[in-house]
Amino acid sequence: MAVHDVRFLHETEDLGIDWVMKMDRNTAPTQDSPPFVWLDIDEYTYQHWQEPLLTPRDKLLKLLQFAVEGQPKVIIVDIDLSYPINRASDKRNLADQALYDLIVICQIPTVHLSQ
Repeated sequence: MAVHDVRFLHETEDLGIDWVMKMDRNTAPTQDSPPFVWLDIDEYTYQHWQEPLLTPRDKLLKLLQFAVEGQPKVIIVDIDLSYPINRASDKRNLADQALYDLIVICQIPTVHLSQ
C-alpha cells in the first residue's frame, strides 16, 4: 500500500486542495486565461452517488457532455479510469464506450500522468 492510498492522507490532501481553491475563489486573474472547465467530484456528490468504488461512467459522461457544450479550450478531469468496470470481459461496457466516443468524436486531447 502506497502512502497516498492511506484514507486519512487522501482526505487530508482533498481538504487542502479544497481550502486552496476556496482561498482563490474571489481572486481576479492577473492575465487573460483561456476558458476552461475543472471537473471535481466533491464529497457531497460522491456521497450522493452512494460512494461507489469506481467512478460511475454514465455520470462522468453527463458531466463531460455538459462541459463540452460550453466549448472550453481545456477540460481538466483528475479521475483514474484505468480499472475496467467489467473485468470479466475485454469488451467495453456501454458507458465506457460512450466516454471513449465522446473523447474521440469531440477530438478531446488527453494527457496521461503517471506517478
